[in-house]
Amino acid sequence: MSDWDDCRTDEGMTDSWEAYAKGTRNALALLGVDLPKCLPGEPMDCGHDFAQHALGNLAALRAWADVELQHYHHDELHGKDTAEQLLAHWHGQFNADHPCKHNKAEAGR
Repeated sequence: MSDWDDCRTDEGMTDSWEAYAKGTRNALALLGVDLPKCLPGEPMDCGHDFAQHALGNLAALRAWADVELQHYHHDELHGKDTAEQLLAHWHGQFNADHPCKHNKAEAGR
């Protein structure tokens, strides 16, 4: 069993995964990204479980954020440096607080 298995041992269909998939989809909607209602049990159910939807939503959030960071204050003297410092700060914070073991191992590399 890999460290990743510690993060997802429930086949992606628990209430917590459902809440996570819906929450990440809602976050995207607040940013103006509309996704289809295709979670399990929804009218356009695509066959993927809640965890797979959460992963896709997180990838979309990351892509959205990456594009915004590329363009935000890009022409200011220290805009890019400030963004990189903030990104490093938040990566460190989120990794330290995350329950999965692989994050702790990767942070020590």
